[in-house]
Amino acid sequence: MRVAVSGVSHWHTPMHFKALAYAGAQVLGVADPSKRIAREVANAHGLSAFDDLATVVEATRPDLVIALGKPADVLKDAEWLVDHDVPCIVEKPIGTSGADLAPLVRSALKRDAFVSVPLVNRYSQLWQTLRDLEAEGRRGDPVHAHFRVVNGPPSRYEVMGVPWMLDSAVSGGGCLRNLGIHCVDAFAYFTHGEEIEVLQAAIEQHSDVNIETFAAALLRSERGVIGTIETGYTFAARRGSDTEWRVSTTNAYLVDQNQRLRILTLDDESDTTIAIPSVADRYDQYMADTLHGLRSGEPPVISIHDYARASILIDTIYAVGKRDGKQVRDFEEGEL
Repeated sequence: MRVAVSGVSHWHTPMHFKALAYAGAQVLGVADPSKRIAREVANAHGLSAFDDLATVVEATRPDLVIALGKPADVLKDAEWLVDHDVPCIVEKPIGTSGADLAPLVRSALKRDAFVSVPLVNRYSQLWQTLRDLEAEGRRGDPVHAHFRVVNGPPSRYEVMGVPWMLDSAVSGGGCLRNLGIHCVDAFAYFTHGEEIEVLQAAIEQHSDVNIETFAAALLRSERGVIGTIETGYTFAARRGSDTEWRVSTTNAYLVDQNQRLRILTLDDESDTTIAIPSVADRYDQYMADTLHGLRSGEPPVISIHDYARASILIDTIYAVGKRDGKQVRDFEEGEL
């Protein structure tokens, strides 16, 4: 697979280069609005640097483009790639709201375009274990789930050269928009596309940046599966995170944490723990699957439609969080 990468000043760029090498892809060239950064990345990998997406695509004629960058820019790039029939991987955040994505989703569906989004926590061994249990007739019905991603302080984005992540007008929000998308997508995946209601939400800002630094939400699917999500920029280290995926069914209880998966099943009273790949390594698995699917003429494993659905749910969590917060403040001020 011949690949071009645009928007290489994005902090996920090293993960994608590692994953492309793992998948055996050939990177042809890179582009970025910052000519300096484009040259630095190109020189580090022995590639040519270009000023923008259109130029690198015209010069290299890739089989696939990985589009990264500021949310509004990457959304425009994705629309351009779909219009020009270029398969792509689009890194999140994409747009500043779920509503922003509607034209891209419609265009991708109309053209049957290959547009994938690396929601790589779909590659937790937890999901394969659930599929294995289902194949054995032992999974049970979904009951509840909890998904948490808490990373280091927002100042780390300044260190990584993407200070625009601290401006909600550009980034579309803070930890909920950026990290919470994985949690919300996980609940949608666990409940197999059921309608999801946001019961409660709390969103708070604990620093001098104008983005939220912690958010929590209580969700319920149409069949009564309860989900809780937590996401934040409150981990006390610039590297690493507190990440946990926890799901419960009528027969199984699975916990993915710290590169370990604990599996408990009621029917045989078993309790086992196995080592699993890190979150970073899931990019490798995602990339290999994505390139294989593209070569084979299959649709993306994780599509722009999946991302849009989760992003619209994020919009709802923001709305409910603001509403609930206003109710609490009104009560405290004696206005109710």
